[in-house]
Amino acid sequence: MKEELLFDKFRKLLLKERELLKENRLSEVDSVIKEKSLIIRELDDIKAKRGQFKPESLDILNELKRLQGENIEILNKEIERVKQDLKNLRFEEDSKREYLQSNLVEDKKRILDQNT
Repeated sequence: MKEELLFDKFRKLLLKERELLKENRLSEVDSVIKEKSLIIRELDDIKAKRGQFKPESLDILNELKRLQGENIEILNKEIERVKQDLKNLRFEEDSKREYLQSNLVEDKKRILDQNT
């Protein structure tokens, strides 16, 4: 396949990946990444045969790098959000555990007081 077509297909995949990331459809991102990997292999083969890409492809490459960087930023933000959610859940669980333990101690004291 011609490098221009591969770059165009890669660009479309990057945009699809961004849409999936923004919609939190992370399970579908994996298939897009696999498709991107196949295209990268083809582009690597082209570059290996020629020694470099066509000069006009360099601008396209820079745009693709920019898009990929933006997608990575979106993914990193989602990762941070999930980490924060996990911290919040742990805090809630710890708070519940402490509350239950303190109630248990109070109940034991009350029972002991009643028995004496």
